[in-house]
Amino acid sequence: LSLLAALPILRMGVMGVLAGNLLATTISAAALSAYLFREVGFAFSPTKLRAMARFGYPLMLVYVGNFALVFSDRYFLNHFHGARDVGLYSLAYKFAFVLSAFAATPFQMVWAPQRFMIAKRPDAPAVFRRVFLYLNVVLGIVALGIALFARDVIAVMADPAFQPAYHVVPLLVVAQIIHHWAGYANLGFFLRERTGDFARSSFIGAAAVLVLNLLLIPRWGVQGAAWATLGGYAARFAAVYVAAQKHYPIDYGWGEVARFYAVLGVAFGVRARLGELPLVASVGTSALLAVAAVIVAYRVVLNPEEQARIRRTIPWPRRLVSREASG
Repeated sequence: LSLLAALPILRMGVMGVLAGNLLATTISAAALSAYLFREVGFAFSPTKLRAMARFGYPLMLVYVGNFALVFSDRYFLNHFHGARDVGLYSLAYKFAFVLSAFAATPFQMVWAPQRFMIAKRPDAPAVFRRVFLYLNVVLGIVALGIALFARDVIAVMADPAFQPAYHVVPLLVVAQIIHHWAGYANLGFFLRERTGDFARSSFIGAAAVLVLNLLLIPRWGVQGAAWATLGGYAARFAAVYVAAQKHYPIDYGWGEVARFYAVLGVAFGVRARLGELPLVASVGTSALLAVAAVIVAYRVVLNPEEQARIRRTIPWPRRLVSREASG
């Protein structure tokens, strides 16, 4: 729709891009609003408006804090080291965003409304624990793939001057995982309507990343920015986790999660120890390590019932087990 909207203004350059997106958004909003009003009608309630405002306005502050977490490091990098380092860092960050786009966002679109219904069930604690493990299985496998192949992808797609960007991709991917932990752990704030506590917890992360940016980026540049981002997200998660647990405690099964990431960490550590390899050898080695990590995690982390469910759903574990039995 954005492309179609931009067709009449193709020769406007950057303004054409902005105008096309604005036009596409306006068309979508108008169509969806017409459908909504036709289906449910239109009414106004001052009481409900006040209740929604009390609940919702702290979330605006959460997004302000998220903006500082995601983008503040670019300003520090540009100020202390210049546009080249901003370009390297931005390229590395794009790989981290792939994790959100392909793993976390689809999950959140389904999970966000479902978790409120699950919270009413008697088996809610067990469900929340297993779903958190499943979320980490998806996040971890995609993150491992990004970390293993980032070097090779950058070598193929970017100028050699951008090759150093791969060094910070693993740190930024870990930061994204921790970011999505916070998104999972914030349920207690919404169930108890304590969005103000959520905003305060989020601002701890924003304050932490600003301080870390100032301390680390002047000396270590792109590496400092990546560590500052990781530290900021970790501080935010810790604050959200502690505060949300007071409102609605959840057993997250950290032992299982730690075992899973230990398996992935070994695979990534092996690849890191091998250092520079020719492109074909590097891709093949990374692929073998990724497959090995998935198989080990399948056996070590999942219980027999979950393994059986995967074998019924996905053919390769069933074939692998059959070969082992025949051998």
